[in-house]
Amino acid sequence: MNDVGRILDSLRPCPFCGGKAGRRFHSKGLGLPFECIIECANCGASLKVEDIANDLNVTQNLAIDKWNTRI
Repeated sequence: MNDVGRILDSLRPCPFCGGKAGRRFHSKGLGLPFECIIECANCGASLKVEDIANDLNVTQNLAIDKWNTRI
């Protein structure tokens, strides 16, 4: 399994509908911070975390942790 597969497997189902979640990144422009977005493919519920450490892995892990601990 590749890194993307491990990341997607680590995401819990959507807390609202139980759907499968995925992640994507959005750049605000050259040299500007980016966002990691976790989103349910079924209902569209989402959680967005802005880059805080200029490090893709740190931001992605923070977004996953926040998604997985939502109630």
